[in-house]
Amino acid sequence: MRTDLAAPITLVKYQVLSSNYKFIRPNEEVSNIQELLASYEIELSYEIKVNNKSPLWLVLYSIAVNPSRLEAQKPGYELEALVASIFDISKVEEIVPEPERERYTLTSSLAIAIHNVRACLRDLTLSAPMGPYSLPTIDIGKLMQIVSTKETEQRNGDQGVAPARKRKTKPDY
Repeated sequence: MRTDLAAPITLVKYQVLSSNYKFIRPNEEVSNIQELLASYEIELSYEIKVNNKSPLWLVLYSIAVNPSRLEAQKPGYELEALVASIFDISKVEEIVPEPERERYTLTSSLAIAIHNVRACLRDLTLSAPMGPYSLPTIDIGKLMQIVSTKETEQRNGDQGVAPARKRKTKPDY
């Protein structure tokens, strides 16, 4: 690979911490499987753990697809996964200017983590009755905006549950 194309953020380790797959038998024949799979509700959250003395970021990413807690759960698949990705961000400081550094690192690490979650869900359903599930494209900017809005609401007294979260704490690694 050309060295000028290498990203300053490096995926060090990727681990599936837990995953669950359940097939929900349809009551009637499904005429368009891809349409059904694309219509699933998706709940996701992430947590970023940072240690200021280390160049590593730990991103924990949790996803539930068509969860059973929905009143109108659809037939097909119910999927859950918790995935951890560890990133080395030491080169980010050398290459990315200070005002853009945190946003760049957050956006890049989330995009890579989502890709890993997508692979995990696909692998879970590779041999499943309706074929592999492909997680739709996630708008990272919109996800970050939702997180920011929910964090502001929670700081201002709203105790609602955020669909996603970002929290910086010391890592457990």
